[in-house]
Amino acid sequence: TYIGYTGTGIYAVTNTTIGTIGITSGIFTPLVGGVDTIIFAYAGTGCRISKTVTVDPMTPIFGPDSVICLDHGPTPFYDLTLGGTWSVDNTAKGTIDAAGVFTPLDSGIVTITYTMPTTECFQMIHVTINPLPTPILGRDTVCQGDTLMLSSTPPFGLWSSSNAAVANFPNPTQDTLYGITPGIVTVTYTLLPSGCHVNRQVTVDLTPVPIVGNHVCKGRTVTLTDGTPGGIWTVNDTLVAVITPGGLVLGKVVDTTTISYTLPTGGCKAMVNFTV
Repeated sequence: TYIGYTGTGIYAVTNTTIGTIGITSGIFTPLVGGVDTIIFAYAGTGCRISKTVTVDPMTPIFGPDSVICLDHGPTPFYDLTLGGTWSVDNTAKGTIDAAGVFTPLDSGIVTITYTMPTTECFQMIHVTINPLPTPILGRDTVCQGDTLMLSSTPPFGLWSSSNAAVANFPNPTQDTLYGITPGIVTVTYTLLPSGCHVNRQVTVDLTPVPIVGNHVCKGRTVTLTDGTPGGIWTVNDTLVAVITPGGLVLGKVVDTTTISYTLPTGGCKAMVNFTV
């Protein structure tokens, strides 16, 4: 607060615990609530004038965090000086209710103000709202022993899995998820340094064990087996060979084809290059 008098002189206060003042600038800085006296002494004459200043007490605004992510949800702020009103300077980026609960709406920086109605004294706090990454894109299933490519922006974030024994990212800076064992994991993409993140669930489906059997003579049959029950047999080229639901293969012409054993849940398969 500027306390200005005409003429050349110096300023002083009688109680520096209440506030301080610039000797020549006349700028008074309140420190605590109370009453202080400002004195201005004219240079060369010794004449003085004084002014009584009342500092209304007011505590700073505080809250759980002044740097939050866009999905943080309602965030309470407090001031121990009762009876004030809350406001925010940009309601497109966030709103605040009468109880001081702030709800972020868009990324950016807002100023929250707590104002006393009688004295118009106020306290302010700046709140930074950091953006979230875009939603994670990619399939929500991966076969055991296979990889899944995911994506999110902006780049240079870190990838993680809630259970590395089920699926993990061999390189956290790359978006390749490796399925290890059947189960469900939560995949997280985190921006640095804000720590803001998005999540997505991914299911690791069972892959059949390798097929036993890989050839048959033309015009003859052979039964293929797979130790994982419940799968469906198919042949890539039925001109070369055909197969029954039980895995019995009939070789038709001399050539090679691919035979697959696919599990109905998840669609994971085992394949073998089959020769007639």
